[in-house]
Amino acid sequence: MLDKTSTYFKSNPIKSALITGALMGTTWLYSGLWPFALVCPGVMLWCLVEQDNRTRFLISVAFFTSSWSVAFYWNALHPNKITALSSIVALFCMICIQAGLITFFSSPRRGIPSKYAPLFGMLGVAIWDWLSLHGPIAMPGTMLGLSVSDSMLAKLWAPLTGSFGLTLLVLGFNAAWVAWLGARKNRWWIGLLLPSLLFLPQFLAFSKTTSTKSLSVAVVQPGMTPSAWADVTNPAKSDHLFLALDSAKTLYPAAQFIVLPETSLPIAPGDSLKQTVKGWSERLQSSILTGAIAVDTDGNYFNAAVFADTSGQALTYSKQKLVPFVESVPLADLLPFGEYFRLESGGVTAYSAGRAPGIVNIDSVNAGLLICFESFFPSDAFYLRSLGAEFLVILTQDGWWQSQTARKQHAAYSRLLAYSVGIPVVQSSVDGVTAVWDASGVLLASSSSNEREIVFAKIPIEQIDTFYSKWGDFTAGALLASLLLLYLALSILFPYVLKRWYA
Repeated sequence: MLDKTSTYFKSNPIKSALITGALMGTTWLYSGLWPFALVCPGVMLWCLVEQDNRTRFLISVAFFTSSWSVAFYWNALHPNKITALSSIVALFCMICIQAGLITFFSSPRRGIPSKYAPLFGMLGVAIWDWLSLHGPIAMPGTMLGLSVSDSMLAKLWAPLTGSFGLTLLVLGFNAAWVAWLGARKNRWWIGLLLPSLLFLPQFLAFSKTTSTKSLSVAVVQPGMTPSAWADVTNPAKSDHLFLALDSAKTLYPAAQFIVLPETSLPIAPGDSLKQTVKGWSERLQSSILTGAIAVDTDGNYFNAAVFADTSGQALTYSKQKLVPFVESVPLADLLPFGEYFRLESGGVTAYSAGRAPGIVNIDSVNAGLLICFESFFPSDAFYLRSLGAEFLVILTQDGWWQSQTARKQHAAYSRLLAYSVGIPVVQSSVDGVTAVWDASGVLLASSSSNEREIVFAKIPIEQIDTFYSKWGDFTAGALLASLLLLYLALSILFPYVLKRWYA
């Protein structure tokens, strides 16, 4: 049976890659299908065996095109056709770069038997995911590890490794079972042992720092359509926000902290925005955090968060990581056609990136601030916790993609931050998903629809000292570096030493 399956994969590699890629894509859509992530990339590896480089490249392109088409179809649903087109083109370029890396590392080398060379194709995926997190044009939403972000594996492994470690876990497991099946003597007990290794972290216990402090939070979900939300000249939007704020305080008078989502306030200078929010805070007698669009004296625009409390404290935080091809166009100033991709978003065609992290103090509790896309980066959450953040607040607007899938994926990635850094997470969205998780990633409250809603929760201020909260991406990065050194040793240094030895 195994020989017949292997023969089929090798004789129909493109077809096999397309089918298994589509199955892999479902793991981002439905949490119960995450086991496909432990099988499908391995099938792609199997298809690479005994193929030439051109076929390896095409197999990799077929697998990830099929996978990402299923998982991220919503990129094509943006109401602005140029934004939708640029998103699709960017994804396909990413697929080709990743396929090139897989082809390079899976090519047979002296010192690496051709039978096992495809296993090193996993290095190409790992390197691409690392660049997706830490590269100059970072787009980590497609990371392989995030395919299991809404699974028990994430709950078990994210406290150890973060999201990049989940990528290494998925790749490592697939490489292990492919190597086991391809071995001359594949011991049955090793096959039984492999799945059990996935659940080893459940025997680990992390220390928890509890306190008597808690914070009552009311999170406003305005429930407006993206087009109405982006219309900065619409007075109905301001009226809607005032009503939502009053409703939050009326329904939950004990709320110490009220949160509004991304770009709630239209374009204005930073000082003017702070005065507006200070007025809200004084009137409602609560600390308030809201998204806004800030402009400085040089005419630079920022996707910002504005905070004010009853003590007179008023601060702004500007988003540091901008969404490529939406908030900024990479290399737009250098390309002759770059201006065509600069499209208006909230009345702005190009945003500037902020330079400083955002931390505010609410009744002696420090909150770390993230805006939308920034919640995809656990390293940022790690840094905020190291600066003293006791919980995280994420302001977002996911409705542009007109898909509940995109909203659910973002919520799963946000909860992953709670798993990883061990502090509570609050997410405020314009039209869902708005939610609050405790330090263990347990859901405390969430919106029930995409309509206007106030989500209230009393957050216990506790911290879990996870391994990731202490070391960040260092451990997973060191493992990737070790694998690269192993590859170099086997493919370059080892043959060179043998040649000199026998010369």
